[in-house]
Amino acid sequence: MLPKSKRLTSSEVEMVMSKGQAVFGDFCLVKFLKNKDSGLKISAIAPKKVFKTAVERNKVKRRVNSA
Repeated sequence: MLPKSKRLTSSEVEMVMSKGQAVFGDFCLVKFLKNKDSGLKISAIAPKKVFKTAVERNKVKRRVNSA
C-alpha cells in the first residue's frame, strides 16, 4: 500500500480528471497533471464498468500501486 503522503486526495483526483493530460495505451489510460510543489502522487482507479467484481478491481489497483 502506498503511504498517505504519496496518494491523491479526492479533490486532487477530480482536478486531474478535469484538467490533466491523457496518454492512451493499448490496455490503459494514464492521466497526469504536472505539479512542481509536491513531487509524485498517484492513484489507481478501476471502474466497475470494466472490472465487474471487486476482486478484479482490487487486483488491478494492487498491481498498479506495486509498479
